[in-house]
Amino acid sequence: RYDQPFNHSRQCQLGAQAASGEVLVFLNNDACLLDDFALDRLSRWSRLPGVASAGARMVDGDGATSGGGFLARRLPGAELNSPVEEAKGTFAELSRCTVGNTFACAAVSAKAFRSIGLAPVRFPIGFNDVDYCLRASRDGWRHVNVAEVRVLHAVGASRARIDEIAQKLL
Repeated sequence: RYDQPFNHSRQCQLGAQAASGEVLVFLNNDACLLDDFALDRLSRWSRLPGVASAGARMVDGDGATSGGGFLARRLPGAELNSPVEEAKGTFAELSRCTVGNTFACAAVSAKAFRSIGLAPVRFPIGFNDVDYCLRASRDGWRHVNVAEVRVLHAVGASRARIDEIAQKLL
């Protein structure tokens, strides 16, 4: 249970602290694994040496691909955007190394998570996954988009719409 104001980073941190396995799987409460092999595939990728996150292909209610792994933005900050964006279309349907993965669904080795960690104070609502991925990349870790794993994600259904400009600027 979490009876405090919504804080995605803090909730992820508490889950990670309570976990005892060698792989952590972050899965939003507005997301659902669609493939029987999803946990096995993501976990195997996340345990490879040097991998900081293994993410899935996101699909909408109609089954259309809505995202899969992060891409670097050409002009970060131009519209108060983060330095990355979710890959779209056919590119999101390719398994590949990527800039990072959304924590709407991501497998992370416990070793990587302990090394990198989250910033729950700086990023209480969003962008904690972006921050994690960018810091991991800076430190030499890699991220993998595992496109054959599909996750139904109703983006934002778990919380009210919140102005995230301050977090984007961070």
